[in-house]
Amino acid sequence: MNRLAILTAFGLALSAVSVSAPGQIRIIPARAAMLADTRAIAPGQTFTVGVLMTIEPGWHVYWINPGDAGLATSVRLNLPEGFTAGPVQFPTPIRFMQSEEVVGYGYIDQVMLLASVTAPQVLPAGPITLGAEASWLCCKEVCLPGKDKLELKLPVADSLQPANQEQFEHWKDRIPQPAGPDSAGEVTVQSEANGEFTVMVQWKQPPAEVQFFPAPGEALRVSDIAVQTEGSTTHIRFQVQVLPGEMIQNKNLTIVVAYHQGDEPWRGIEAHVPLTKSPNVARPQE
Repeated sequence: MNRLAILTAFGLALSAVSVSAPGQIRIIPARAAMLADTRAIAPGQTFTVGVLMTIEPGWHVYWINPGDAGLATSVRLNLPEGFTAGPVQFPTPIRFMQSEEVVGYGYIDQVMLLASVTAPQVLPAGPITLGAEASWLCCKEVCLPGKDKLELKLPVADSLQPANQEQFEHWKDRIPQPAGPDSAGEVTVQSEANGEFTVMVQWKQPPAEVQFFPAPGEALRVSDIAVQTEGSTTHIRFQVQVLPGEMIQNKNLTIVVAYHQGDEPWRGIEAHVPLTKSPNVARPQE
């Protein structure tokens, strides 16, 4: 089944549940709330905010690349004048089958999307309202879109006052870490002239399971993914093609290699695959 057919099927499933009959109970399979890792905002200080999504059993929402079908979860911060924020960070996703042929990337049960926020040096008396607009697609046998406008009011103080530390530490630990000396494994990339790539990870400790997630690329198609782990070494093979009529916008493809040890949660290593080293990837495919 091609991607267009998959998305069409998802659209039909979505339309089938989007309109409720009079008196019908509306299903809300996912809810969002806004949290901060501080009880108060301090002038010039940086803190972390999160949008915590709680998902009903059996349902899932999507990562930045939803996989074969789905829609990426989105969070846009609405901050007062003078506040600045870093990019929204997505925890390491998991891979799941949505049907016999449709693979999805995303989250079940619960996920928190994080962003760092820095306050200006001069603040009003407070309280200060921080906002976020969240949207998602939550799927089981059918798919339901969701969105919410969230607000969090915090007072102003001379220093930050830690809050929700356990929750934030849990989700910060699941943000993919850049490949390097401090990551869980050494990552190397080999490319071939036909657009095929091999990513090798030499793990410091053998993982129980490894999964692979390419970041989204509007002009790219990543296919033929194969993950093989033997002991402390994982080989990930895949092919990258530029879609007809498209041009590469970024010289690197961002990837996440997900892993876990025993009963521990999934964690990830983020790496970048240079596309310009593979000539057939660097031009549109006719």
